Amino acid sequence: MPDTFGRWELSRKFVPGEGPANAEIMVIGQAPGANEDDSGRPFVGRAGKLLDSLLKSAGILRKKAYITSVVQFFPYGNRMPTEEEIEACKPFLFNQISIIRPKLVIALGSLASATVCGIGAIKSNHGTVIKKDGVNYFCTLHPAAAVRIKSNMPIIKEDFLKLKPLAKEALSAKKEKVNKNPAS
Repeated sequence: MPDTFGRWELSRKFVPGEGPANAEIMVIGQAPGANEDDSGRPFVGRAGKLLDSLLKSAGILRKKAYITSVVQFFPYGNRMPTEEEIEACKPFLFNQISIIRPKLVIALGSLASATVCGIGAIKSNHGTVIKKDGVNYFCTLHPAAAVRIKSNMPIIKEDFLKLKPLAKEALSAKKEKVNKNPAS
C-alpha cells in the first residue's frame, strides 16, 4: 500500500478483510472506522453488529462471507476517503474480488456501490441488483447510515429481505474447479 498518505500514518492497522477464501458472498463497505482500526478487523463496531443481524435476516452467516472495504485504512477523523486514497486501494479490492470469486457481492453505501457497480446516489438506488461477469452485485445503504439516521433502518432491513433469494442462490452455487495442471 502506498505510504504517500500523511493522514494514514495516524491509522494503527491495515484492515484487509476477513472470511473464507472460497466465500460465495462478499460484503464491501467504505473504510474501517475507529473500532476496526483498533481491532484490525472489519465491521466490529455498532455498524458491524447491525450488519451481522442484517446478514442473518438474509440467511447469511457472517463466518461464511468475506467482508472487506474499498479503503483498507481508517480515514483519520472518520472522514470520507479522498479520491487519491480510493484510487490507491482499488487494485487491492479488485484483486480480492478476483481471488475470492464470489457469486454475490453486497455493496454497502455510496462509495462501495460507486466503486464496484458504478452506481451513485445510493439513497435512490438502494436495492439495485446488477449482474456482470456472472456475479450479482447488490447495492444497499451502509449499516452506519441506519445507526446514525433511524429513518434508514426500515429501508436497509427491507433491502436485506430482498437479498435473501440472491443469497440462497449464491450459497447453493458451486464454484468451477480450476485445473491447476493443464497437461493432465
